[in-house]
Amino acid sequence: MKRLFLAAAALSMFTAPAPVSAQKPGADAPAGEEAPDGEAMLQALRGAVAEMRRSMFGPGPAVQGWNAGGADPDAEARAAGAETHWLHLTGGDDGPSVVMLTRRGIADLAPGEWRIADSYGTGAAALDNPFVQFGRLTPRYVFAARANSRRVGAADCTDPISHAILYEVPGAPESPEDADMLLFFRIAILAGEDQVVCTRYDRDGATYRMRAFLPDGRSLPQLDDEGERLRIVPAAPIETLLRAEPRPATSD
Repeated sequence: MKRLFLAAAALSMFTAPAPVSAQKPGADAPAGEEAPDGEAMLQALRGAVAEMRRSMFGPGPAVQGWNAGGADPDAEARAAGAETHWLHLTGGDDGPSVVMLTRRGIADLAPGEWRIADSYGTGAAALDNPFVQFGRLTPRYVFAARANSRRVGAADCTDPISHAILYEVPGAPESPEDADMLLFFRIAILAGEDQVVCTRYDRDGATYRMRAFLPDGRSLPQLDDEGERLRIVPAAPIETLLRAEPRPATSD
């Protein structure tokens, strides 16, 4: 379910081909350099998308019983009350994210002061079992996505993203990566098009470990993060949960 490709996308930001700049065809090139033409830019973008897709979704070996014996944190969150209990991912390399099991749209949940920098898809899509996930890419930019989740055996499989918004947080500290966020958002969306990712959850005390697979049972090692844990937490301001320092990933 909930992994989307959010964590991997944030990680891939640092490994995707850097040569794709935000410079537009016809813009003035730096002194001594020739401005790229439209075809060269298009080829560079296609290359960046392909590289990010390989980085995120390059499959490992098939795992027998990959969708057997897993826990079901969705069911536990719903039993506790999905409107008052959310899923919080911390401890990974990519910073915290928060997941809501809700039919509400992204814009209904995001803080009103956040500014929409870019968007993809539509929030009007009818989904059988929707969720919304917010994840911080940099202190200033937040990636939000809405998608459908379905149970396959004892694993959760997430269908392709139906709606995504890149938010800019006014007043947040700037970072060097901010200049690439608009381009990165589009490359990440294209890299994840038509991609289904399944996640098996294994209980670890009061938390859950996660392991990612393709629907045919092949592993997705680039999406796995040994330090990351999922917890069911009381609903709180999104900004607070996205600022949260990860707690040690030990059994509670």
